[in-house]
Amino acid sequence: MSSTCESSGWGGRCLRPGGDAFAALCAAREQLSAFGLTPKCYGACRNLVVSGMASEMGGGLAGYLVRLGQQAHMSDLVEIFDTGPDMDLVSVPEQQEFRLAWFRSIGLPG
Repeated sequence: MSSTCESSGWGGRCLRPGGDAFAALCAAREQLSAFGLTPKCYGACRNLVVSGMASEMGGGLAGYLVRLGQQAHMSDLVEIFDTGPDMDLVSVPEQQEFRLAWFRSIGLPG
């Protein structure tokens, strides 16, 4: 997925053709990280994984809070902009690393 980003302080914007809400949130998180800021929502949690189906059918507005070695269940589903006491907020690269580790931990290729 290609992206076009323009930045001028807080007035920056990022366009991602074919993206979803989670992709847009990740782009915003990357821009905010330059200012030392992280959104406080499940979408910025280390263990949030947005499945392909959630992206395509739900616009990327929901994801699963997963645990290494365990499959995701419907009870793990959360809205990416919601909050809770169990949040472990991280950068986009750290979240992507965890996603790959989780895939490997359940026997799937990254």
